[in-house]
Amino acid sequence: MKREIRVPKQKRSIEKKNKIIEAAYKLFNENGYHNINTAQIAKEAGLSTGCLYDYFVDKQDIFMDVLKVYNEKMAQFIHSQLSNLPEDMDLLDLMKQFIHIFLEAHQHSKGFHQEVIALSYANNSISSLTTSYEKQETLTAFATYLKKHGVLLENKNEKVLLMLNTLDTLSHELLYQDHPLIDPDDYIDECAHMLKALLIN
Repeated sequence: MKREIRVPKQKRSIEKKNKIIEAAYKLFNENGYHNINTAQIAKEAGLSTGCLYDYFVDKQDIFMDVLKVYNEKMAQFIHSQLSNLPEDMDLLDLMKQFIHIFLEAHQHSKGFHQEVIALSYANNSISSLTTSYEKQETLTAFATYLKKHGVLLENKNEKVLLMLNTLDTLSHELLYQDHPLIDPDDYIDECAHMLKALLIN
């Protein structure tokens, strides 16, 4: 008989589920997905393993909810940073600010973000959730910002997606890879010039 998963409606139940998500996020970020089990997550949340299974099917089910929360926080952070940028910025300086926003967003949870990257290659559900939410929400935010500040683009979505993929790759390279022959400041400067050329052509 298939076990029924509870959809929390009462405040106490919602708090329990959120405790599990927060505990899982902490453990995934610190130790990685494959080094953690549901019993450890339940213990970190201060709940029984049986209680955890009231709300989730398995560890992957928990990870998917953690990923949704993580994506929402990333999007909120990017939105807030964009809203604080001056309106009269030169396009090159604006590209440098975009780069620093992405770098700071990736710094918040380096361990968890690395887990998402690794797992997305092997798991279609994780890959789909990451692509559909993160890219679409962030694409809309950057496209709206550029239009608001007078940067009108042909093939807007395509150019902004190229920009976002570049920002993502740069963040991964600088934060997660070791490149002793690369100067980070020069790398950022070259990337900013490249993105400016993309947007004005």
